[in-house]
Amino acid sequence: MNWLDRVLASLRRAIHDLISEEDLPEGATFSALLAAARVRIDALHIELDEATAREQRAEMELTVAQARLDTLNTSMDAALRTGQDVLAREHLEQAQAEQRKVDQLTERRRDYAQVAAKLRTEVRALQAQLDDTRRQVDQLADRERNAQAVEQLSQLRRDLRKFVATTRNDLGEREEQIARREDRLAAREEVERTSYR
Repeated sequence: MNWLDRVLASLRRAIHDLISEEDLPEGATFSALLAAARVRIDALHIELDEATAREQRAEMELTVAQARLDTLNTSMDAALRTGQDVLAREHLEQAQAEQRKVDQLTERRRDYAQVAAKLRTEVRALQAQLDDTRRQVDQLADRERNAQAVEQLSQLRRDLRKFVATTRNDLGEREEQIARREDRLAAREEVERTSYR
């Protein structure tokens, strides 16, 4: 398996892991799922950084090899102009070897660039999905908090109604007790007043 296949296989595993919850415990919270996705995306970022570094190294190697090839071609042309056929042939052989190296480095750089581009695209897409999921989770959490607040408010209203009803009943009973006591006191005073006459 060559390097490109390994990277693409790693990318496919990471994407599968990102959307698969098999390795997470049952009942894992949204926060745990988002944290696991974040870890996986961070791992892809590291892979992307490595692929970009390989692409840049290949670009530098290609630049150096192209410069050597240009130098060899210039030296060969100079040798031909001055009639130094043996030296020109040596430069030609070296230039041909350097051209093969340039061709290989060009192909390698192209492969690295393709892998880096694919990783960049996948990381951006996964990051967008993660951001969207995080927004949805936050919205759901807000809605849940709102629902809990409305539920608590409703419970407080019910409790307040019960309290008011109980208080009214208690006040009614106390009012009746006080009225009976006042009636007894008034009757006693009436009895006492009539008995002193």
